[in-house]
Amino acid sequence: MTIPIWQYGWSMLAYMALLFLLNELARRQVKAFVLLQVTMLATVPFWIRDISGSWFQVSKVVTTTVPCLVLSFVRIAFQEGERTTLRFLRQRWTFVFAYTALQVNIAEAVVADLQAGRHFNAFSGLVLALTMANPFKDNAWIIETATPRREALVRVPAEWTVLYTSWNLACLYAQYPQYLAHVACLLMVPLAYSVVLGRPELWMAARVYTLSFAVIILWGGYDFVTPLMDTAVLGDERAVASWGVVNCMAAACSLAYWVARRTTARRAARAGAASDVPPWAAP
Repeated sequence: MTIPIWQYGWSMLAYMALLFLLNELARRQVKAFVLLQVTMLATVPFWIRDISGSWFQVSKVVTTTVPCLVLSFVRIAFQEGERTTLRFLRQRWTFVFAYTALQVNIAEAVVADLQAGRHFNAFSGLVLALTMANPFKDNAWIIETATPRREALVRVPAEWTVLYTSWNLACLYAQYPQYLAHVACLLMVPLAYSVVLGRPELWMAARVYTLSFAVIILWGGYDFVTPLMDTAVLGDERAVASWGVVNCMAAACSLAYWVARRTTARRAARAGAASDVPPWAAP
């Protein structure tokens, strides 16, 4: 199907604006966002299409919508205070759950890459999983208390979010070239918080909220987005291979930098000296 260039432009901008507004709704009015998400999920059985033949698609629907709801209820629990009936969500295990869910999402893509022989891109995914800030360090994953929103903040470096964006785009492009523009819109919204707005700590929440809605649209029901920006004609195995190599090189540099910083931090800790590695990123 041939789509004019101008259609890609307006449809991608419109979709990114929709996802950005949904994320802002989640940031500012989390209860309203939960109501909207639950309503969408409740209507899925009436217009779902068969995805049972793809373990990757079924897994994505489950592992994106459930963690998103959990994250929202965690924030609500912090908004309501100590007396809330959701007080069991005001504990560190919720951060461990969110961290594990993201690791599972990365693992799904790594497995898909390995099964298809895309080893370079799979290596990039493994590096991202290894170097991601974890909830076992103080202040890496927190619910902020400076505003009534009680936003979820995860302190990840901006360069990590850039590598993740390129890696994830390459993975989805290899499997579903028709969704390249669709997924690019989805990934550009959280990246805008990280790079354009200079708020990488908001990247993780934006990724969770936008991914949940995008997956429901894409694989949980009627996909009205992809027909407006179908990129099937761009599928190219050579481009997939080259993209994987570029990601692999960037991941290798990122891994080397990560190891070097932690080695420096360990030496500084033994010597009792100050380190430029923040506490949440220290080994």
